[in-house]
Amino acid sequence: MKHPTALHHILPALYQQRQWQEQWQVQSLYAQWPSIAGSETAQASIPVFIRTQTLWLYVASSIWIQEILYQQNNLLQRINTAQPGLKIRALRCLVEPSFFKPRPQKVAAANPANRSIGTDTRHSTGFDAIADPDCREALRRLWQTLARKD
Repeated sequence: MKHPTALHHILPALYQQRQWQEQWQVQSLYAQWPSIAGSETAQASIPVFIRTQTLWLYVASSIWIQEILYQQNNLLQRINTAQPGLKIRALRCLVEPSFFKPRPQKVAAANPANRSIGTDTRHSTGFDAIADPDCREALRRLWQTLARKD
């Protein structure tokens, strides 16, 4: 029987196996974004993808596009210091207002165990231990996708 392994050990290998290295780098950048961009800028922007050494950001408004482009050199320096392997050379911004709208709160199910993956109830309690509902559902969907491919 295999020993349990933490997700932070499994996910990098999974992303590399699926050739999702850029997505993994964006995820890592996303986790550090408040410390890189500052709390106010981080609340109004989010890194979404990297193409040809350009980091694309979703921002709350066109005013934030101007502010981020004004700060571009400083942000690029902080990004490349925090993530030296990325070598980001430019920033591009897209206004994405729907991303910043508060999501409606989901009502918790009366019996969380009934929300298991297929008939496998062993994993449902593990997912329910994740406090953030969006992260919990994203992990549940990832697990379901991987389970279907096996």
